Amino acid sequence: MTELQSNLWSFENIRFTLYESATTPRWRIPQRGALAALLAHWSLPRTTPALISLPTGTGKSAVALAAPFLLSAKRVLAVVPSIELRQQLSSAFCDLSLLQRIGAIDGGAPRVLELKARVQDWTDIDQYEVVVASPGTISPVHYIDSPPPADLFDLIIIDEAHHSTAPTWRAILEHFDQAKSVLLTATPRRLDGQRLPGEHVYHYPLRQALEEHIFKPIKPVILDQAHWGTRGETDQAVLEAMVKLLRTDEHKSSTLLVRAASRQRAAQLAELYRAADVDIEVLHSGLSAARQRQITSDLRSGRLRAVSVVGMLIEGFDLPSLRLLAYHDKHRSLPATAQLIGRVCCTDR
Repeated sequence: MTELQSNLWSFENIRFTLYESATTPRWRIPQRGALAALLAHWSLPRTTPALISLPTGTGKSAVALAAPFLLSAKRVLAVVPSIELRQQLSSAFCDLSLLQRIGAIDGGAPRVLELKARVQDWTDIDQYEVVVASPGTISPVHYIDSPPPADLFDLIIIDEAHHSTAPTWRAILEHFDQAKSVLLTATPRRLDGQRLPGEHVYHYPLRQALEEHIFKPIKPVILDQAHWGTRGETDQAVLEAMVKLLRTDEHKSSTLLVRAASRQRAAQLAELYRAADVDIEVLHSGLSAARQRQITSDLRSGRLRAVSVVGMLIEGFDLPSLRLLAYHDKHRSLPATAQLIGRVCCTDR
């Protein structure tokens, strides 16, 4: 493993401020608590990963971006479960505008590699300070004959860490076991009872986030289902309520998410909304990566106002304009429902 060249950008050379003053930085309480817990955890010679749990929408992304500064990292591996989160986190690291906006840093950005395919030569990573990848491209289980150097990274950030019990995720932590590891999740308790790796060093309760008004207020529109008999009639009623909201001044810049239980349902619901003159696309994991990127890009730019989804744009997807949710098909679990609602109520950063 070659040494990092001295001319590369360094997390240690950028002014980073955790403590809040009258003007900067504008950290939220759960963000300061989480970062302080990380600082305390790694103030001692530990090898145990630090697990941080923050409710959806309280600012987990800023914690991920700040951790390399706080822990004086040289090269960081950030692991995420999906293409859209890989793109989102890569972009966030590329300019660090989120940390600059809240006054935590005053300029500069690392060299970032969004790892879209498996590595052919590990020395190609030497020129980057941040690598953002999914387990499918970085997990050592895929490199039996040519494993990555164990000291390639000195900080591992696992986003949506409730996935980390899976073998491909665990292999990352086990292989890079000398690196500091930070696990971030909104759901630290899995329904199957499996315990997440690491020490749970900080938990910010959902109730406290509500009491401190971190979330935007949610106005549920509950329709009386007694008036309809079929699924089609229910869909039509939800559609009419959504269209009415989309046409109000309050939501003239809002993005609508239509929740479907299957790809077939997503397509059916999209046709229903198009017939009502709503510009909508269908988004699911079966689409090509290029098509998924185009749809999410159109959502972020405002060119597209609505999307019909199956299991996407829920975990960690940040879009401040996402303020409307048409819940046509319910989830099988309460945590999944809460995470989806969190996408609507969360504020920027």
